Amino acid sequence: TATFLFTGLTASVSYGIAFSWNSNPNRVSNTAWSVAGTSGSPSGTLNQQVAPKGLTSGGNTYQLLGTFVPIRNEV
Repeated sequence: TATFLFTGLTASVSYGIAFSWNSNPNRVSNTAWSVAGTSGSPSGTLNQQVAPKGLTSGGNTYQLLGTFVPIRNEV
């Protein structure tokens, strides 16, 4: 389990959260994720057997989990 706390956020402003991983056929295909501190507590799964698709930064590719609006100053 990995947990990340983002502080200093402005409530009612949208933030994108993206995730990256090293893909491998021996990884799980249903890694659970969730975002606390937002309306509705969104969640889903990621397939870590395939490479993430989407945003690229610093030579790494990140998959966007979604855009979230915090209900307080941290997520």
